[in-house]
Amino acid sequence: MNHCYAAPLRRQRVVVCLFAILGSIAIAVITVLAQLWLKLLSRVPPNGRKIATIAKEDCLWWTDWVVIGTITLLAKVLLPPSTGAHATPEQLWIGVISLLVGYSLLPIGIKLFLYDNEGEIKGWRHVIVANFAGLLILFAAVTGGAHLID
Repeated sequence: MNHCYAAPLRRQRVVVCLFAILGSIAIAVITVLAQLWLKLLSRVPPNGRKIATIAKEDCLWWTDWVVIGTITLLAKVLLPPSTGAHATPEQLWIGVISLLVGYSLLPIGIKLFLYDNEGEIKGWRHVIVANFAGLLILFAAVTGGAHLID
C-alpha cells in the first residue's frame, strides 16, 4: 500500500466513526423523547394534576440502546455493503464483544448495582450510570460496523 494514501484513509475512517457516534446519539435521544411522550400521553395523571408523572423506572433506557445497537450492527453485517467494503475482524470483534457484554454482564451488573434488596431503584445516580453503560454498548456496536458505510 502506498503510504501517501494511508493518512487520508485513516482520517476518513475517523470521520465515519464520528458520524456513526453522532447518529447513534441522535437515535438514542429521539428514542428517549418518543418514549417519554408516549408515557406521558398514555397515563392517567394523579389526582389534581394535569400531566402524568415519570418515575425512575421510566428513565431506564439502557435496554433500548442495547437493542438498537444490536439491530444496527446486524444490519451492517448482514446486509451487503453498497461500497463493496467488508467489516474487518477487529470491527466484528468489537461489535460481538459489545453485544455479549450488553446481553450478559450488563444486565447482571445492573441488577446488582441499580436495585436494593426490595427491588426498588436506589437513586437517580444509579439510573444515569445504567443508561451510560447502555449508551457505551450502543456506541461500540455502531462503531463496530461503521466501516461498512464509508
